[in-house]
Amino acid sequence: GSDAYNAITDTERGFVQDAASWEFVNEAVTNYSRYSDELFSVRVSVTLNQYRTSGSVKESTIEQSMFFEKQANGKWLCYAMTAVDVFQPVEKVLLTFMNGDVALESDFYDSEISTLTCPVISAPEGKIFSGWMVEEADENGQTIMNIIFQPDENGVVAIPAGATLEPMILHPYFEDAR
Repeated sequence: GSDAYNAITDTERGFVQDAASWEFVNEAVTNYSRYSDELFSVRVSVTLNQYRTSGSVKESTIEQSMFFEKQANGKWLCYAMTAVDVFQPVEKVLLTFMNGDVALESDFYDSEISTLTCPVISAPEGKIFSGWMVEEADENGQTIMNIIFQPDENGVVAIPAGATLEPMILHPYFEDAR
C-alpha cells in the first residue's frame, strides 16, 4: 500500500523493449543501515535481461536505495526509494562570510561544488571590493591576508576543477578606489 510499492507494481511492462522474454538476475541487497528499531534502509540492485526477438540480449542494471518502516502490526513497509546511493559519503564544509563582527552568512557546502554563490557586499566609500579573504599566519606568526574568492558582480565564484573546499571564515577585502 505504500507509494514505493505502487511505483514498482504499477510500472507497465513498456520498459521491456521488443522482448520475447525477460528475467531478473544478479539480485543483491547490500548496505543495510539501521537507524532505529523501527527504521532501516538497504541498497537493492538487480539486472534485467531482455531477450529480444532479434536474438540479442539487453542488460539493464537497476539500483535503488529503499527505506523500510516497522508498522503497528509488526510488519515492515517499504515507504520510500530513490536511485540516489544514500550510502555514499558526502563531505560538507562550513563557510562563514563575515563583515567585521557581523556574520553575513554561515552554511555547510558540498566540499566538491563547482560554483559558489557568495554574499554580495557593498564597499565603503572610496574603496572597491576585491574578493573574500582568509586571515592566516605565516612562518613568522605574522597575520597575512590571502584572497580566496573573487566573485563576479552576482557573487558567483567558479571553483577550479579538482579543488576541494575546506572550512573557512571569510572576510571582505577592500582596496582603495583608483
